Amino acid sequence: MTAMDRVPHAATNTASARLDSLDALPDRRHIERALDERLARLASGLGPGVDVALILVVVDHIDLMTEYFGTALGSAVLCHVAYGLQDALGSEALVGRWSLNEFAALVDAPRAHLAALADQVQAGVAGSEVGSAPGVLRTIAITGIAVARPGDTPAALFGRTDRALRRARASLAGTQLRSGGTAAATAGGRKHDQDGPIHPESTSA
Repeated sequence: MTAMDRVPHAATNTASARLDSLDALPDRRHIERALDERLARLASGLGPGVDVALILVVVDHIDLMTEYFGTALGSAVLCHVAYGLQDALGSEALVGRWSLNEFAALVDAPRAHLAALADQVQAGVAGSEVGSAPGVLRTIAITGIAVARPGDTPAALFGRTDRALRRARASLAGTQLRSGGTAAATAGGRKHDQDGPIHPESTSA
């Protein structure tokens, strides 16, 4: 089953109050609780070489997509990105809805793997094409990633991840919604960023 195969079910699933009604992923409060638990475990030691990473993914221009092509297509794009993110990170990651057009993921992984993971996420969710009446809609997804530091609070980790996300957005030369229903980033832009170097020997995040 592909990400798009799950979209119709995801758009109507309201079975649990814990789950976001659009994409059936954990909601913001669930992510916050899970982050509290992971940071507490990090303080007591997750094991050699294992770090907690927070990834934020923003779908740009969702308001324009909805305005031009309708709410149903906007919802389909969000669902497509949500499940593409889950597919890219695998079942061990916790992926959830953070805001209207933003998703969050918590990953336990060796620090050396996190930069490649960010690339994998970007490849899985950015530039995906969703069919629409006037043509093809191509999503623009921007990614920020930060690694938890000893003594981190959830607010501190989210703050660093958000700053990485803002740097990634600022690095884009510009974006445009093309005629014919195609949204695409201007060439030359960087679509993801991390808060500092991600290397096994590094203590920054």
